[in-house]
Amino acid sequence: MREEEQYTRDTLGSVPNQDSRDSERPPERLAATTVVASTGDEDRRHVRDRVIFFSDAVIAIALTLLALELPVPEGRTESEIWHSFLDLLSPDYLIFVISFVVAARLWYSHQQFFRYVHRVDARLTVLNLSWLLMIVLLPFATRVLGATDLRFGTILYSVLIAGISFVLALMVHHCARHGLFDQERATPRWVRSFTLGTITATAIFLLSIPVAFVDVTAAKLFWLLLFVAARVMNALVPRGLPDGPPTPQP
Repeated sequence: MREEEQYTRDTLGSVPNQDSRDSERPPERLAATTVVASTGDEDRRHVRDRVIFFSDAVIAIALTLLALELPVPEGRTESEIWHSFLDLLSPDYLIFVISFVVAARLWYSHQQFFRYVHRVDARLTVLNLSWLLMIVLLPFATRVLGATDLRFGTILYSVLIAGISFVLALMVHHCARHGLFDQERATPRWVRSFTLGTITATAIFLLSIPVAFVDVTAAKLFWLLLFVAARVMNALVPRGLPDGPPTPQP
């Protein structure tokens, strides 16, 4: 038996294992493999960064258009100009401030969301473009809201903001389901908290629509619940959720 084993070793030689193969691989091949991996990561970061830069530019233009729609006080004397300014203060300038705060809050949520995104796929790009489409319509909805005291402007504005918040919730769900988040940073608690915030905003603006059929001013005041509800929703997120990354689902 020993003679057969000795004959086999002498005839065939020892068979190298996988580790020895890797160690014997030329350095040029190992370097090429490393370069390919790093290039893939750089491409993913490049695509994500382009989406972020494009989104920021669109939001900046939308915020600028909000200011361009502001009416200018008119009058021949200082007194007439001041009276015109005060007349415009409540219906026009106040609505501009509200819309600016809402748009800024939406941008902040969008920015926080993409901080945890590791890569971007085709569906996330489509969802982001849909989100930007509604952001572009925000100056138009703001102008309609300030141009009339009828319920149409309030309903249009509520539907638009609800749609923006809902699409952002879809983006979070898609990234969590398909593993597009940074697995080391986007914990289940963060995903749950962010999703609850976007769904809460969607619900508040949708619920303000039936209120608008009763009283338009009450519907606008109903939007203020967003600031209170956000804190309540965060308190409802279970503290016991694990801090590990969300598990991608098929």
